[in-house]
Amino acid sequence: MEKVVLEVQKRSEKGTLTIRKMRRKGLIPAVLYGHKKDTVPVTLSHEAFDPVVRAGTRMVNVKLEGAEEMALIKDIQYDPLGDEVLHVDFYRIAMDELLKLRVDVELWGTAPGVAEGGVLENYVKELQIESLPTAIPDKIRVDVSKLKLNEVIQVKDIVAPPGVKILSDPETFVVAVRPPREEKPAEEAPGPTEPEVITARKEEPEEGEAEKAEGEEKKEKAPKAEAEAKKKE
Repeated sequence: MEKVVLEVQKRSEKGTLTIRKMRRKGLIPAVLYGHKKDTVPVTLSHEAFDPVVRAGTRMVNVKLEGAEEMALIKDIQYDPLGDEVLHVDFYRIAMDELLKLRVDVELWGTAPGVAEGGVLENYVKELQIESLPTAIPDKIRVDVSKLKLNEVIQVKDIVAPPGVKILSDPETFVVAVRPPREEKPAEEAPGPTEPEVITARKEEPEEGEAEKAEGEEKKEKAPKAEAEAKKKE
């Protein structure tokens, strides 16, 4: 493994405003910690660190005030767009120490199932592993060159690199070739509703006609009342 040395400078000032000034100068705030030693706030340049990130390097030698310490790049914080590095955590390590960390999954090859019309679906982007510092891989390669339609690769199917133990759940699906999803036909829009039938309003009788009708009704009721009274007598 190629030795990578990152030179850092100790920083004493803290606070949001100070960190913003550092970033405007092209510096990255970082910390060096671990192995029961004091946590040291440091800075380093984008010019030095960005190529290390692009190469996928995980282990580096952090050079501080002339002394080098082996460290693992434990965490990198990015801006919301994922373009600029905002902060780095360097974790001190010993060469005989087993480390637990997450490593990216890289799909390799062309799945025959895709040629059959299937869709390659990658469910897991990282795997939890355990290894010595000297055996830490940049990525875990997953061979999909024999993956047919409706077949899957689980964590238990992956062959780990020498000296690496995969800790992720062995039953977890990592990648599969699925049939293309059938698009459901668009539902027909409901037809126009029947227009509501409005019953014609009855015409109100004119004022005089109403009084006339009322008088006639009273006349009809009067004889009936007299007849009933005679019966009672």
